Amino acid sequence: MSEHLDVDDASKSQPFNDQTLRQIMSGTPAFLDFSAGFTMSAPHSAPSRRLRAVNLKCMQSGFVEIERKFRLLDTPPQTQLSSGVEIVQGYILVEPTELRLRQKGKTWFLTVKGDGGLLREEWEVEIPESVFLALWPATANRRLRKIRYNVPYDGLMLEIDKYLDGLSGLYVLECEFTDTDIARSFVLPSWASTAVEITDNPDFKIKALLQRSITGS
Repeated sequence: MSEHLDVDDASKSQPFNDQTLRQIMSGTPAFLDFSAGFTMSAPHSAPSRRLRAVNLKCMQSGFVEIERKFRLLDTPPQTQLSSGVEIVQGYILVEPTELRLRQKGKTWFLTVKGDGGLLREEWEVEIPESVFLALWPATANRRLRKIRYNVPYDGLMLEIDKYLDGLSGLYVLECEFTDTDIARSFVLPSWASTAVEITDNPDFKIKALLQRSITGS
């Protein structure tokens, strides 16, 4: 059983504003262009509609994620779910570019992801807990919880996500690859033979999952 991650204690958070985000982003690589600025409607609020999308040029810079995703229609066997880590994640920005905060165990991350399916631009950096807590209020109403299980398979590492709360009952299997040829030739293990690929399915993009997590539908 995973230890519950408490990230909703407002007393731990520091005021969040434009200057805070600019300071955090000052160490990002050159291909992330934040020159358009980030405008917050108020401290501790979600970004206003003036929050600009990040101009990503990851494809030219080598920051590319190659990944396939599958929905598991059957509950994975317990042998594949022996040890998991709880993940809590929230989104400052959902589209057209994702700006995500994630706590995984006792580590915290800031991630930028572009749109796409098999190929997506991605940049991620580990951040201090204090930075995570300063930014976390900006993800209000755009948060997910899940348990992640890592399963070695045929020289690859499968990730099984068991979603919680409003998405309870949803299991998603993900696998990252070093190139597209390996990705396209990937064959699921026998215990996941009934899984359905959702790599390009809009119903399983983060915007749709966030909506379902709220409505529970």
